[in-house]
Amino acid sequence: MIFGLTVLAGRDGTIGALIHFAAGGVLYLIFEDIAPKALVENELAPPLGTVAGFMLGLAGRLLI
Repeated sequence: MIFGLTVLAGRDGTIGALIHFAAGGVLYLIFEDIAPKALVENELAPPLGTVAGFMLGLAGRLLI
């Protein structure tokens, strides 16, 4: 935290690049590791839960 406050202060481009890199890692983790394991034969709960969670997050973001 101190590193970010001292070294990266005022470097918006660098911070944005780091955030994009981290977001890419999270997306890779979700779509390559977690999502394929969520499929279950004859079960609709995991995919519907994913869509419901996305809708809830989007609704919350739109209310802000």
